[in-house]
Amino acid sequence: MRVSKSKAPKPTSAQPEAASAARSGTQAEPYVRADGQATRSTTVHFPVELHQKLRVEAAKRGVHMSSIVAEAVREWFAKRR
Repeated sequence: MRVSKSKAPKPTSAQPEAASAARSGTQAEPYVRADGQATRSTTVHFPVELHQKLRVEAAKRGVHMSSIVAEAVREWFAKRR
């Protein structure tokens, strides 16, 4: 099994703030989906078995995995109020 150990490039000493901001997406415009929803991307690492369950559920529903994750995060925040 291949495990990725890539890291984001480190900012140069000439412009550390700009390089950091570019990596974090603070300067980029959000991606706007076909349905008009503005989105931002992030990386989430799941245990293999949880990722498999998420992938299967998304396929059953005919939606993207990110839609299910966003739904779960919204519910989590709603419960914390």
